[in-house]
Amino acid sequence: VNDSFSQEAKERHTLVHELKNLQRLNEQMTREAVNLTQALKGDNKQQGNWGEVVLARVLAESGLREGHEYETQVNLQSEAGKRYQPDVIVHLPQNKQVVVDSKMALVAYERYFNAETDAERDRALNAHLTALRAHIKGLSMKDYHKLKGIQSLDYVLMFIPVEPAFQV
Repeated sequence: VNDSFSQEAKERHTLVHELKNLQRLNEQMTREAVNLTQALKGDNKQQGNWGEVVLARVLAESGLREGHEYETQVNLQSEAGKRYQPDVIVHLPQNKQVVVDSKMALVAYERYFNAETDAERDRALNAHLTALRAHIKGLSMKDYHKLKGIQSLDYVLMFIPVEPAFQV
């Protein structure tokens, strides 16, 4: 009887421990979901900051190290003296770099995702695609490859932190 009681007590203790772990995980997921919701509904600056965090995680999980294989927020200048600060510069072989931009407005995508009617969804999708095109055009006008202090490829990688926002 004592052995049975002792075994049952151990199992209860293990169960309580696992339930507490699940509760912590649930709380963490809730916080991350709230952060994502706020980022999607927030202003462009907040969305940009969130995109930078997601990009940093992707780079780190890929085995890249900041300060070695990539750098963040490097100050660069054009010939005319205009200042630029790309989100990330990834170092490539042969002393080349590629600029990665992570500031993507997702307000229209959030409206698309939460639309209740087909008409709302269509308007939001068109607005999202227009925002994507405008962002691409804006990035191409920056001419990062012409800046002093960088030997960048003549294109910029546009990081979209929410994959479904790219797939639509």
